[in-house]
Amino acid sequence: GSIGYRVAHGIAARGVPVVGVEVSEDGRFTSPARAAGIPVMVGDARHREVLDDLRLGPARALVAATSDDLVNLAIALNARAIRPDLRVVVRLFDPEFAMRIQRGFGVRFTRSVSHLAAPAFAAAAVRSEVVATVPIGDRRVVLFARFRVPAGSRLEGRLARSLDTPGSMKVLAVADPGSDVARW
Repeated sequence: GSIGYRVAHGIAARGVPVVGVEVSEDGRFTSPARAAGIPVMVGDARHREVLDDLRLGPARALVAATSDDLVNLAIALNARAIRPDLRVVVRLFDPEFAMRIQRGFGVRFTRSVSHLAAPAFAAAAVRSEVVATVPIGDRRVVLFARFRVPAGSRLEGRLARSLDTPGSMKVLAVADPGSDVARW
């Protein structure tokens, strides 16, 4: 899928060997991944024989990033049955489920897509340009956004530090109108 493809591409771009697993030879990102030099195995990663073929022994980590929470959990747990010390990152949609899995199964990283995306959607709704969302701990996400103060706004002319709200918002940089050069 698109998340798995982007994760694999990001890992490969850092010079780390990566192998993708796709349930179908006709998967949307199978050919693009291979064209980018990323080997792709065809099979269901929930099955022991597919995980054995991946040779998890020397692997740094396993990322389970399908669109199905239970499939991702099964992949992670089956991989851990083969190699208990394996670092696993599991994509989950339900943030509460993600926390229970992280604590209950000792999965070091679980990422709830909705938990990470919600702040970005909220910022986009109020016309901010989302630069990044960064998970901090279990229940917080730091959102980096860029926004313009329109002429006549109640924010116009205020000092940046007066906009800071402890625990909620911090202005990191300011640029003059029409300039992309920021003063930190």
